[in-house]
Amino acid sequence: MIRVGVIGACGRMGLMVCRALADSDDFALVAAIEVEPALELAGQGGPSLAASLADALAGGADVAVDFTAPPGAAAACEAAIAARVPLV
Repeated sequence: MIRVGVIGACGRMGLMVCRALADSDDFALVAAIEVEPALELAGQGGPSLAASLADALAGGADVAVDFTAPPGAAAACEAAIAARVPLV
């Protein structure tokens, strides 16, 4: 099973990715990362919403999927490199 962290988990596309991962037998959602902590993954079970990229990626993700807005992509890339987690 591939463990996945989703960066931008509360956006339109991030929510879709989280739902697809929750329904998959091949992937496990291990980190839902959002920089806006007031937002929640409505109706989604699984990991707690995290605001710290570094902490969330250190939690055992095999890969991270970035669905942030363009200004957030650089921070996501830097955090993934630091955590040695491949970023898609």
